[in-house]
Amino acid sequence: MSNPEKVTLMVQDQEKTEVWKRNIHLTGSGPAGTLSAPAPSAQDTMMKETDLKNILDDLTDNELKDFKWNLKCETVDNVPPIKVSLLSKADRQDTVDLLKQKYGLVGAVRVMERVLKRISRNDLVKKLSYHQLRSRRSVTGGETHE
Repeated sequence: MSNPEKVTLMVQDQEKTEVWKRNIHLTGSGPAGTLSAPAPSAQDTMMKETDLKNILDDLTDNELKDFKWNLKCETVDNVPPIKVSLLSKADRQDTVDLLKQKYGLVGAVRVMERVLKRISRNDLVKKLSYHQLRSRRSVTGGETHE
């Protein structure tokens, strides 16, 4: 049974992965059909750069070297990989900055997931997923996404 006073808004990325979801009540003090809650900003719906750096902090120096080596092959939405010359001297913070500049924050998260899987750090993939879920819940006030 549908509820005409409540809708669910969902944003998905190009791979149909849910990025943000929120239940909105259409009743309120404004004209009929207006949202009763302000829409959160796009920045609020995403992970922070510090979350990505914290993930990279869990890599050993050799794992970071492998991570950066794998980045030279990564493309997202036909965006070419980060140049090896930029990655070779990059520390963890610089690597996050390069990922964000090249792919945007959402793309950087997708690239990190793929590369972490490739270097067999599935524990960090789970940690990254946890940060994404936590970011979504903080925006939706802890609502579940079922």
